[in-house]
Amino acid sequence: MSKFRIDEIDNISAYDYYKFYLKNSRVFSIIWIILTVCFTICIIVCFASSEWIGDTVKSPTRGYFGLYHFCIRSPISSSYQCSGTWTDFSTLPNNSAIRAACFFVGFSCLLSLICIVIFIFSLAIKLERVIHICAWIQLLICNV
Repeated sequence: MSKFRIDEIDNISAYDYYKFYLKNSRVFSIIWIILTVCFTICIIVCFASSEWIGDTVKSPTRGYFGLYHFCIRSPISSSYQCSGTWTDFSTLPNNSAIRAACFFVGFSCLLSLICIVIFIFSLAIKLERVIHICAWIQLLICNV
């Protein structure tokens, strides 16, 4: 049998369509799983990184801050005074944007990890159902 092409119209059976769909869906699923793992690694790095911006020579108060952790250099000594944890919102700066960003990035990280666990369960569940579940979860992540 020759290679299946979409533009061939004559003598194409439903089985040929099924084989073509099955081959492409497996490739698509593998690429999707790889990209989900890469996306999850990026989100975890963003969430876990304690230093995003700061500590340059030209900054007026030298220090650095991340998503939930910030440090200010003491003018008297060369040590940093750090505060902020992701488990206690009262230690974050009194800025609603920083608190919202901390919550939403943490929530996206959690949902991404859930997606990876569900992909691991694809060994026991039909792959079609797993892809539908993960697609809805990842749409929720994008809307967060």
